Amino acid sequence: MYEGEHSLVVRATLDGSHFVRSAPIVWNVQGSFYKSDAFAWVCAVLVVLLFVAVFFVFLQRHKQMREVFRRMRDTKQQTALSQGFRKLVSGSHLCQGNDLQLSDGLLQLDEAKDILLPVVYSHGALGNTSLEDGLKMLSANTSLQYSQTEVEFNLALGSKALPEKLSQDIYAFINHAFINALQHAEARYIEVSGKRSKDDFVITIQDDGKGIAFLDKFMRFGTGLESMHDIARSLGGKLRINRGIKNGTVVQLKFRAQCKDSKNSRKLEGAAS
Repeated sequence: MYEGEHSLVVRATLDGSHFVRSAPIVWNVQGSFYKSDAFAWVCAVLVVLLFVAVFFVFLQRHKQMREVFRRMRDTKQQTALSQGFRKLVSGSHLCQGNDLQLSDGLLQLDEAKDILLPVVYSHGALGNTSLEDGLKMLSANTSLQYSQTEVEFNLALGSKALPEKLSQDIYAFINHAFINALQHAEARYIEVSGKRSKDDFVITIQDDGKGIAFLDKFMRFGTGLESMHDIARSLGGKLRINRGIKNGTVVQLKFRAQCKDSKNSRKLEGAAS
């Protein structure tokens, strides 16, 4: 029977010539429940609620993973210091032995160098070293490990003294951008520029690499991008990551910081590679 309203009229007779009509019997035939409008609305609401729940769960898990990455980064640095120091001591002792031990000792020292270099050039190791000297070391290390990559610094951060924490944050931001450009984007040219107007800072890192994947840019699965966003948030600044005019990536950090004047501070300008 078809869906919709149906009616039935019954006629009756006793003598075969006089007919009596009864009141019509009316009934409505409905289709399957899953074809009704109410069911469609219920399904739509459930889908929306499920999507919202999954979205919030994903955000929570993503936040937890970022915390895990931070702890892993700190643990990795501590482990590298321990391993590098042990290999350094072992290599030094072996170098004092015979020719065979000397060869093993040099190998141990070379392995210690590879382990300790990332720690040496991290922002945590900047210490009492000025930002200018730290960037020169970073440039020298880049030239040593990535000889085919050209690095250019054009920094003009003024004559005001930079607090140690701010210097470390700027160094860390540039260092993370370097790692992304060199290891992931395979850049062959990196330009770092910085401008300062009073206490307004603009730090820009541009490369000619293959760029950042869409999901990596917006979901920030890597520790480098997440660390740069953390630095921007801690400084109350804005971070922009865009594609270059021709190719590559342009990373720009804008923030405002209060710095004290210092006659002995040096102007960070042209820390050439």
